Amino acid sequence: GSYINLGTASTAVYTESMTVALWLNPATLNQRRWVIGRNRDGQNSGWLLRLRDGKPELALPGTSGPGIFPAGDALVTNTWQHVAFTFSGDTVVAYINGVETSRYSG
Repeated sequence: GSYINLGTASTAVYTESMTVALWLNPATLNQRRWVIGRNRDGQNSGWLLRLRDGKPELALPGTSGPGIFPAGDALVTNTWQHVAFTFSGDTVVAYINGVETSRYSG
């Protein structure tokens, strides 16, 4: 498949806050698919947005807790949907089509 190269910055670690937002139009929902991410080779750092069984989830290795934050709601096949995750301090919030679908703190 197609991909975008995000370059080779010396660090891939999120620090204080960030937003990952994009449009998705999945053909199938029954697989695990990596969508976009950034990490350093061989290090437990960076971030990853993926689909697992139709649900978007943000992976933030190295955070307290499991480091996996599902969006809560599954996407719909063959339909464009806007997916966004925000991370600030110790809070991750997921949105699908502008509606908050999950919130994690701590």
